[in-house]
Amino acid sequence: MLPTVQILPQTLINQIAAGEVIVRPASVIKELVENSLDAGATRVRVEISQDARDITIIDNGCGMDETNARIAILRHSTSKIRTFDDLERISTRGFRGEAVASIIAVSRFELLTQPHDALAGTRLIAAGGKVERVESCGTAPGTTLHVRDLFFNTPARLKFLKSAASEFGAAVEILTQQALSRPDVGFAIVRAGEVRFDLPSGQTPQQRVESLLGSAVHGMLLPVEFERGDMKITGFICRPEAARKDRRWQYLQINGRPIAARQLSHPIQQAYQGLLMKQRFPVLVLNIEMNLAEVDVNVHPTKEEVRFEDEHKVAGTLYRAVNQTLISNNLVPTLEGKPEEAAAEAQRPTPSPAPVAQDLFGAFRDKYNSAEVVTSADSAKPSGVDWANATQRFNQPQPAGSSGAASPRPNYLTAATTPYAQRPLFVQTTQSPAESIQPPFLSPASTQPTAFASSIPAAPTDFPLPEGVFLRALAQVADNTYILAASGDDLVLIDQHAAHERVLYKRLCNAQPQQIATQPQLIPLVFNPAASDSENLVALLPVLAETGVEMTRQPDGSYSIDALPSDLDTLDVEGMLQDSLDDLRQRHEPGPPALELLREKVRIYAACHAAIKGGQPLSMKEMQGLLRDLLEIGPPFRCPHGRPALIVWKKDALDRMFGRRQ
Repeated sequence: MLPTVQILPQTLINQIAAGEVIVRPASVIKELVENSLDAGATRVRVEISQDARDITIIDNGCGMDETNARIAILRHSTSKIRTFDDLERISTRGFRGEAVASIIAVSRFELLTQPHDALAGTRLIAAGGKVERVESCGTAPGTTLHVRDLFFNTPARLKFLKSAASEFGAAVEILTQQALSRPDVGFAIVRAGEVRFDLPSGQTPQQRVESLLGSAVHGMLLPVEFERGDMKITGFICRPEAARKDRRWQYLQINGRPIAARQLSHPIQQAYQGLLMKQRFPVLVLNIEMNLAEVDVNVHPTKEEVRFEDEHKVAGTLYRAVNQTLISNNLVPTLEGKPEEAAAEAQRPTPSPAPVAQDLFGAFRDKYNSAEVVTSADSAKPSGVDWANATQRFNQPQPAGSSGAASPRPNYLTAATTPYAQRPLFVQTTQSPAESIQPPFLSPASTQPTAFASSIPAAPTDFPLPEGVFLRALAQVADNTYILAASGDDLVLIDQHAAHERVLYKRLCNAQPQQIATQPQLIPLVFNPAASDSENLVALLPVLAETGVEMTRQPDGSYSIDALPSDLDTLDVEGMLQDSLDDLRQRHEPGPPALELLREKVRIYAACHAAIKGGQPLSMKEMQGLLRDLLEIGPPFRCPHGRPALIVWKKDALDRMFGRRQ
């Protein structure tokens, strides 16, 4: 029997359609806050329950009378567009007329609204897609919407909600996007009666960015203002030091509308090429102003995805805007000189060749231009070059301004004609003996003590291990990034940061929480988390305390860092916190398995941000102590991130490299 085709009831149609628009509590906040902004609100307050299923939005926008309130809850009802042509020049946040009807279909809904010039307001109550009551009431000018018991009639959607902390974090992220695009509007979010952030209206763009993104961007913002043709890009990018582990800190807007444009991530990353470590992404807040007809925002019901008429044009302009800002702040090296210097260089006369060079070149030219064939017997004859005179001229003082006048050179020409038995062992130069002996690729070990010295006890030059292996530090190489050491006949190159990171990580793993000594801070450091990280930081506090980092939340939402581990006195605590929060962002409420993984991550980041850095000079005592600690811990000789801490060149391999052995 053939199946019977029938038209679905309107309530079911609305519930199905709501699945495209309202996928989680954050979707409700996004749609209703956008309506508030389109209504001209200068103040928006969001209240959310502990389980994130009850939401209240309060604004001081234009409000509605009863007639408009009745129509506004119907599907595809909107005040934003009238004809199809309006879709090509959309400047409002909303325009599809689906959001309110979709919310009513999956919740218990209450609307309170009143125009500013009206004497009374309107109250509308609906649930599950059906209007229950409409009546007059007294209320403040503007609009208040209560969304309660979200997804009460769609258990499948309710089952797939994440933890309350994750849902609240997503809600804060949505509100952050909206608040960054409108610094003139005040925003507040309250969870279970506790204010999480409260931003005043009338902030400058920089104040709004610093308020929402916290300590991570303080002192790191670079203003962007770039215009090309009919496109203008404004906002802020951050210095490379503020880069994060993912792209969630890249906030892009098109004509003031927050968007998710993954296709624009590549030109941004290209502009920072050479300035960022691997798997690090720049922080930025940028608005692209362009012709409304050249961008299509009607791609998806959520209105977050957009398409461009000329994507290459947008990507190229974005790249130039970011790149030029980095160059103007001396963050991208260039070879462009000043115009006046280039002009002076062009007018500078070319120095004439030295007399010796002229004589030698002339002699060889005459010899090779002649038709005479030189035999092996003829090769012993004088070549016609006055070597004695040439040598005499070479040894004469150079005229002022020549390249040889700055420092006298050893007489290599005379030495080349002197028998080996009569040559001096050393050629006298103006360099000190240490500089003469030191190869140019080695930097002498620093004799100045550093902060790392206090944590490394004295060690002998060679120290045996159970297997009889030892390492003897020789010097730092490559701008004080690696330690060159000898192990018997073998050569070893050690990454000083990875090696110290490995040592600190193992110490943290082996120590019990009660064994970690802490050092109270005389003047506590202050850490301002980003608005979207505030909830995750609360979950992170117990794990940080186990590592020796003690923090206290202040009334203004910031945190004071009251104590740090005594053994990690060089810990970059802010960098460790930022990396830990980035990892925690997508996780559920920590349970036993997740909590242990979180502890592991905190140990890794604490070791990484407390270890000595590449480029930091170390004394010979410090280098030797680090090598001893590394070998005492034992293999694997890798940092917690998996990078090798040392590389060994066996003597046999060195002999083959130099052709001493086949």
